[in-house]
Amino acid sequence: MKAITFFVRISFLLLGFCFLSFGASAQKADSIYQAIQQIDDPLDKIKEGVRGARELVFLDKDTAMLLAQKAMASATNLGEPYWVGRAQNEIGQIFFYRDKYDEALEWKQKAFDGMIAIDSMEIAGLISGEMAHINTYKNDYIQALRYVNQSLDIFRDLGLDVRQAQVGITLGYTLQLLQEYEDAEKAYQEANEILRADSLKNLASYQMSNYYLGELYVESKQPRKAVPLLIKFTEYLKGLDATNEYMEFVTQKTLGAAYVQVDQNKDGLLLCNQALKVGQPIGELAGSSDCYHCLAEGHLNLGQLDSAEYHGLKALEIARDIKSMERQVKATSVLAKVYEAKQDYEKSLQYIKENKVLGDSLFDIKKTQQFARLQMEKSIEAQARENNLLKANLENANLRAALLGGGILLLLVVAFLIFRSYRTNLNYSKELEDKVTERTAELNDSNHSLVTANDQLHRLNTDLHQLNTELQQFAYVTSHDLKEPIKNILGFSDMIQRKLEGQNGPATDVKNYVKYIAKGAKRMSSLVEAVTNYTTINKGGEDVHRVDLNEIMDEVTDILYNRIQEKEARIHYGGLPSVIVSESNILVVFKNLIENAIKYNDSNPPIIYVDYEELPNLHRITIRDNGIGVEPKYEDYIFELFRRLNPKASEGTGLGLAISKKIIQGMGGTIGLDKSYTEKGSAFYFTLPK
Repeated sequence: MKAITFFVRISFLLLGFCFLSFGASAQKADSIYQAIQQIDDPLDKIKEGVRGARELVFLDKDTAMLLAQKAMASATNLGEPYWVGRAQNEIGQIFFYRDKYDEALEWKQKAFDGMIAIDSMEIAGLISGEMAHINTYKNDYIQALRYVNQSLDIFRDLGLDVRQAQVGITLGYTLQLLQEYEDAEKAYQEANEILRADSLKNLASYQMSNYYLGELYVESKQPRKAVPLLIKFTEYLKGLDATNEYMEFVTQKTLGAAYVQVDQNKDGLLLCNQALKVGQPIGELAGSSDCYHCLAEGHLNLGQLDSAEYHGLKALEIARDIKSMERQVKATSVLAKVYEAKQDYEKSLQYIKENKVLGDSLFDIKKTQQFARLQMEKSIEAQARENNLLKANLENANLRAALLGGGILLLLVVAFLIFRSYRTNLNYSKELEDKVTERTAELNDSNHSLVTANDQLHRLNTDLHQLNTELQQFAYVTSHDLKEPIKNILGFSDMIQRKLEGQNGPATDVKNYVKYIAKGAKRMSSLVEAVTNYTTINKGGEDVHRVDLNEIMDEVTDILYNRIQEKEARIHYGGLPSVIVSESNILVVFKNLIENAIKYNDSNPPIIYVDYEELPNLHRITIRDNGIGVEPKYEDYIFELFRRLNPKASEGTGLGLAISKKIIQGMGGTIGLDKSYTEKGSAFYFTLPK
């Protein structure tokens, strides 16, 4: 993954450059250096020295460093702070490519401070984005997020949408490393929206954002979404004038992994072998481990167990050499499967145990990082609240000063009038003075009451937000901690079943007991997943945009493809509207309703219709089937948590309709049973506001 970052952060984000020019390989580094030294104008020489340092960083790092140091010294002598900062940034960049990350950050911090001092905010924002990138190499993802947020704040203040989108790619990548896949996908999609508006001008950044999204889908096991994005990016690379070996390597590697995930194993093996031929000569050890893992998975899928074993062991060997825990987890997992397929259960168990130890350690690390992220976000929110409070206090102080000034002026006028009337009406003057005093006291009391009420409301809001954050953290950790023992139960149950396969007598009873255990564990896993999904619905921050419901139905039929084929179900839909909703949430609603219509259907074949009716202010969708049906009196019952009309049914968690109801109500709509439907089966409807 880091190979791709290597180019995106440097090639796209810093100072507006797109792909670095590798055409310089035709010209020796020494020739470039000599040509720059012959420039007469001192400022032009500095500028070309900075640009030459960046171009030579891949050919000759020593010459690149010499150019950057000379440019910095000359810019200092000429009193050119902008070019001093640019040269310092290039020195930091060269240290980065030498894998000296602390020195790189030190020089880039100097460059950043210099740009802030001269109010060159755009360059400062770009440098901050690069510092975020370097911190991902140090595995300091929390510090990386801080630099990303700093960069985004700068570009937001400047109104530079494209720069925000480019740094948004860095944000998505950092979240991807933290395995926050949903937030990472949102960051990439938001960047895409901005870059797509002028994709010709921002073609390189737009294509790289698409690549990252494809890589994310591979990593999160959504290969059907990944393949078209990666193929499109491959075609884009072929259209470039200059060949970029790193980009060719990582694209082939990632697309190969996607093909293996969708069971196009031969295509995946071909691409991963090609990637190895490119990656090994350029020292891409981490990526080579990924290639060997992909080859092991592909050969395993094809039943070529000796080849799968060889490539799995190579992947593990490299992962251990580079101390990559994530890659060791992947390699031990595939080796356990290989040896299980070879019926070498002793070795399989050995790698299962190693995988569990590594997985537990990695989970602890990820959990710590995620907690640190939550704490950082909490700190940022607290700082924002404090800033808002200070701003409000300042505004209140200004208002009080204005009121005081006005009051003083009013008192002077009143005093003047009193003085004029004093001689003629002393008693009237005294009465007026008493009324003014009384009114002032009432205003003070009223103001004190308002301030007290405002403080109480602020404390209540703060306590409520803190409680909500703590509950979300608790739900997240509890979900992960429950899933791990369930996974172990399923893994060891499967091992016991294979051990007892072919044995009779008492072993038959044991096998039956193990089946009951596995069945219960799978149901518990489904319940944990469903409850977690239910608690996170409508938590805020969903990506709401216009969605074509026909495309949603296309995706649902892809997801339920095996179930549809198994029961030979026929699903009729078309002419559905485009609505403004959360795409992921509305997909869940359609999937739950269609899946129920197939699941609870004994007809041969099951027939399902998805109808649309346009109402004055609503969209109404009805899903009707020829299944077992639901009596109207059970309408409220079936939308409650964990409710099923047949409690002994082996399938389902009893949460599908409850989740759908919560989603639809969160969108401002309604959902229920269509009681007017009198034919065989049932009809469910839901409405969405226009």
